[in-house]
Amino acid sequence: MDKADINGEVWIAWSGEPEMVESCPDLMTIQIELDEPFYINRVIVFIDQTILGLGWNEIDAVELVGYTQESHAAVPSSPEPIQETPASGTPFNTGEKPAPTNFSGWMAGPVYQGWINIKINETRVEDLDKIMTINGTRSTDSWKPRPDYANTFIYEMGPKEMKAYISVTSNGIVYRKSISPNAYPTDYQLPTVTRATYEELDAIYKKDYVIPYPVMANILNSPGFLKEASYRQDDGKLITHFVWLAANGDRMGGFFYNGLLTGMAGLTFIPKE
Repeated sequence: MDKADINGEVWIAWSGEPEMVESCPDLMTIQIELDEPFYINRVIVFIDQTILGLGWNEIDAVELVGYTQESHAAVPSSPEPIQETPASGTPFNTGEKPAPTNFSGWMAGPVYQGWINIKINETRVEDLDKIMTINGTRSTDSWKPRPDYANTFIYEMGPKEMKAYISVTSNGIVYRKSISPNAYPTDYQLPTVTRATYEELDAIYKKDYVIPYPVMANILNSPGFLKEASYRQDDGKLITHFVWLAANGDRMGGFFYNGLLTGMAGLTFIPKE
């Protein structure tokens, strides 16, 4: 991927080999750390289709996240590093009021709580069934999404069409976990998931460019439904995807990077189709 600065000069921003993913559609975020301001007005994306031999590729959208020249001086300083805490229903400590732990219904049960307690880069493969409180099955897929990939274990979570996918490395450590797309608890219904609440959160996002996970969880009065967690190999950031659901089928959510909702596909509000 190239970026073209405002003077027309083109720079290589990122390049890499193709990588298989477990969910579709997939979200890819490329974060560029700069020592000094660098202003661009377009990017050019190149895809070498000869590598995979599929004959076609698809990119639904590309978003650039940054600051204008006028606003750069007002950009807030980087926050202190965020540490992941033990899985107690409060996944992150950002110095804010702790996130609520008021799990209820199916999410308060042993299977989902086991899912919460699967720790990325810590839990070992031999402990998965014990923590999940149910037995999983080994995937029969033969592709390797990364060089040190060993296996993916699949768990039937209980609610209709909901499966958990937990991937481990060749040394037996969990590096990624995800839940089936479009599968949610049927008894998870929040009165706080409204257009008005979204606009309140969106105002925070537009002001600070980030929303700490505890802030969003407290405004919505729920820890949220954890759909996915993984570490980025390039910079070691923990990516988590949380969703909050309304009784009418509306949902709100976002991707958090080390506990901060920011960047591409930041805050989302999706009305029921």
